[in-house]
Amino acid sequence: MVMTTRLIITLALVDLILITAVYLIKMRYQIIEKYMIQPQYERKFSIFEAQPIQNNDIVFLGDSLTDFFPLDEMFPQSPVKNRGISGDTTHGVLKRLRQVTEGQPRQIFLMIGTNDLGFGYSQEHILTNYNKILARIKQETPGTQVFVQSLLPRHKKFAGDIHAINREIERLAYSYDYPFIDLFPDFADAQGGLRSEFTNDKLHLLHAGYETWQAHIAASVYDESSSDRTQ
Repeated sequence: MVMTTRLIITLALVDLILITAVYLIKMRYQIIEKYMIQPQYERKFSIFEAQPIQNNDIVFLGDSLTDFFPLDEMFPQSPVKNRGISGDTTHGVLKRLRQVTEGQPRQIFLMIGTNDLGFGYSQEHILTNYNKILARIKQETPGTQVFVQSLLPRHKKFAGDIHAINREIERLAYSYDYPFIDLFPDFADAQGGLRSEFTNDKLHLLHAGYETWQAHIAASVYDESSSDRTQ
């Protein structure tokens, strides 16, 4: 009887600890979003609002991976516009997508969703929003050439989710007749994590990572100088 009582108390304490841990994790994400991500989002949103996209622009749309991409230096002959915001999610892109589609850009290179995973959102949530993003782009700027890029690997603990999401993103891309660029294999190590030579925090890219990304997409990025030579 005493052992049974102790077991019950132990299990109750374990449940309490788990519930408390989950609550604290949620609170941490809420604090990060309120005091770090949201102010950054609002600053970038205001800048983008004052600098509208034009119909010859090549837009890179995404989160910090895009935000930190030195696009002007790596694509000097192309009218690139960086519309990455650190910490952004699929929901955040949906909220500001109008800023991109109203300009009817020449091209959009899209990569978004890794922060959703980091914040604990489900695959279903991410893919539902992704579908909404692609549907709106197709409807609001049908003449734009859109390239859907896979999620990059990050810490190996996310490898399974990222593999599954990339498969579904590829399916969504083709359903809208958009090409899918699978960057994952060249960035992943044997465990599905981001290769050590590409990162110093298992999430963001060093220059070598951006060089690899550039090499993957260079042939697809519109080049004004080559266009001029062919005319």
